[in-house]
Amino acid sequence: MGTVFKRLAVCAVLVGLFVMPALAKKDVASAISAVGGAAGVPGELPNVVWDQITDQGCDLTNGCLWSNNCTTPYEGYTGIAADDFVVPSSGWILDGISVEGAWTSGTVLIEGNWYIYEDTGGSGPGAEVCALEAQATQPGASDQLIVFDASACPELAEGVYWMGYYPTVDCGVGTWCWVGGTSLNGDVAHIYDEGFCGAAWVPQGPSCDEDLVGGYIQDLCFAISATEAPPDPTPATSTVGIAILLVLMAAAGFYFLRRRQTA
Repeated sequence: MGTVFKRLAVCAVLVGLFVMPALAKKDVASAISAVGGAAGVPGELPNVVWDQITDQGCDLTNGCLWSNNCTTPYEGYTGIAADDFVVPSSGWILDGISVEGAWTSGTVLIEGNWYIYEDTGGSGPGAEVCALEAQATQPGASDQLIVFDASACPELAEGVYWMGYYPTVDCGVGTWCWVGGTSLNGDVAHIYDEGFCGAAWVPQGPSCDEDLVGGYIQDLCFAISATEAPPDPTPATSTVGIAILLVLMAAAGFYFLRRRQTA
């Protein structure tokens, strides 16, 4: 009897450890701090080229997505959200990224993890383009998080990409939720949550509603700061090269003219 009791007690402890984050996924709206998108993107971002924060209703009325890299013993509750963006023909060199979300009370941010993915043309994020992991992030206004040094990312050529983010946190203490906005750019936000939704990126919504707090989300609130990539240098033809070419052409012309005269 004592052995059975001990086993039940152990099971109860384990259930308690793993149910708490699961409940947080569905009930996080009642505990997260208030956010608002009226202030727009942080002034620290110098060259904003993609903005899904300013005047996009970035508050809890538009829902939010669970996006957390949970530390031990809550790894099974890890899930990352991502949203797409478009790079124009000029290309971009990234210098900063900002996301807007909300915290449950007591959350302690350990570090931030940012990713850029290629687009699969209909199935969400594809191959990883760059990873900015274990980054020290700086909180901004309205629970925004900013990473300033994105120089590890290669130059982004024209095309569609996805930006994913999740903070590393102790999910037994608190969690983060990526806020949705009213913009309608490109594809719907996606989530990768192997523990609840399978080992694949899926659109947020009925296929993975465990991570969705509130209503349907088309876009997540984030902004990208970048500069246009410099144009490919056009090889310059040197003056000496042009002169040599002209001399050769003149010599060839003179040669054929002399042969015609002597024929």
